[in-house]
Amino acid sequence: YNCSPCNKSFLTAAHLKKHFLIHTGEKPHKCTQCNFATNDASHLRNHIMEHTGEKPHKCNQCDFASIGSDTLKRHKRTHSGEKPHRCTMCEFSSITTGQLKVHMMRKHTGEKPNKCNQCNYTCASSGNLQQHMRTHTGEKPFKCNECNKTYKHKQDLTKHSHIHMTSD
Repeated sequence: YNCSPCNKSFLTAAHLKKHFLIHTGEKPHKCTQCNFATNDASHLRNHIMEHTGEKPHKCNQCDFASIGSDTLKRHKRTHSGEKPHRCTMCEFSSITTGQLKVHMMRKHTGEKPNKCNQCNYTCASSGNLQQHMRTHTGEKPFKCNECNKTYKHKQDLTKHSHIHMTSD
């Protein structure tokens, strides 16, 4: 079974029909709880788990659980140390393609696509921009459970939390 727009071949008519939705833009699988729609029934099943909180894919080495098996597979690399995404310009390797992309921008291209809308600050990663924005907003989202002191950065809370540890 061949797809006429792109010449891709499929073993069954059902697979061709599912694939063809890419070309039509049709998204017949719709969420009843929000306006999410997709052309793939399995994507809808995963999406519905976001509403229910169900996370069927569980790590056998820690408490991590996820909706998708791909997310669990990436997580397991934190335990194994596997870093399959390798930089072509240096020895860097990473767990995810996103980490490799940020590395390439920071170290090799110099591109800084994330720009602050309140000052001239620019950076390679959206996470760094989010942290920077706290200098303007004063937001301190990291709170100590012991004394309620708040911090702009998670690492500052981690450093602080050591003062509450007692030795036996």
